[in-house]
Amino acid sequence: MSIRKMEIEDLRKVVELEHALFLSPWSEEDFSHELKENPMAGYYVLEKENDFTYKMSILKSADEAGTACNRFTYSYKAIAGVGHFLHTYMGDGSPLPTFTGEPERASIPNDIDAWTKEIWENLNEQNKISIYVRFTDLKTGAVENRMINKNA
Repeated sequence: MSIRKMEIEDLRKVVELEHALFLSPWSEEDFSHELKENPMAGYYVLEKENDFTYKMSILKSADEAGTACNRFTYSYKAIAGVGHFLHTYMGDGSPLPTFTGEPERASIPNDIDAWTKEIWENLNEQNKISIYVRFTDLKTGAVENRMINKNA
């Protein structure tokens, strides 16, 4: 763990925590003003190294008739170069059987465009509709997103 002076780049995470913990939370503008305009301000953040986790969620049929569905949520500790992905269907059939099991673990390259392209090109041509890929820098929290929709 380390303690360091709060920076503008920390605002998103700090405000998220602020709203989760306090009944009358400060806004992003409040913190931004303090950091930029108040020379007497001293705000610090405690960082736990490599303490990033991510969650994924999918709806699955509750029965074969499709009369109901259940939401399943998965939580993972982030490991550089390793990720998980959800896909809607498992195997072949008519109709296609719904996804079963847990999200697939995958080795992730350090290039979001290459990874997005690899996934897209390996999906079944007759059944692919869209994909969403998200990369998160484990050190800075910076996020990159890619989305492909064959009908767009």
